[in-house]
Amino acid sequence: MAKFAIVKDNLVFNCIKADSEQVVKNVLQGIRLDYDSIVEETPDTKPAGVGFEYLQGKFRPIQPSKAYVWDENTWSWKPKDPAPADDGSYFWNPGTEAWQLAEVIGDDVA
Repeated sequence: MAKFAIVKDNLVFNCIKADSEQVVKNVLQGIRLDYDSIVEETPDTKPAGVGFEYLQGKFRPIQPSKAYVWDENTWSWKPKDPAPADDGSYFWNPGTEAWQLAEVIGDDVA
C-alpha cells in the first residue's frame, strides 16, 4: 500500500494510504475536497507529512523552530549556529536552541 500526500498551494493538508492514486481520487471526489495535486511518497520525494511544503518535487518538513535554517544540499533543517570548533563533543539541545557540551565519561559520551 502506498502513501499519498494531498497538496493545495504547495502545502500537504492530508496523507492517505491507498492501493492507487485512483482510489485516492475517488475518496476525494466522494467528500468533495479541493486540492491541487496528489503526490505519491517515494524515496525521491522524501517522506510526506501534514503541514509539509511540496517544493521542487520533494516534501520539506516543518521548520522545528526559528533557530533552524534550511539546507538545500542535505534537504533538511540545520541549527543556524554552527557547532563550536574546539575539541569538545557537542550536541544540539532543541529545548535551549543552543549547542551543549556533552559530558564525557571514559570512552563514552553521555
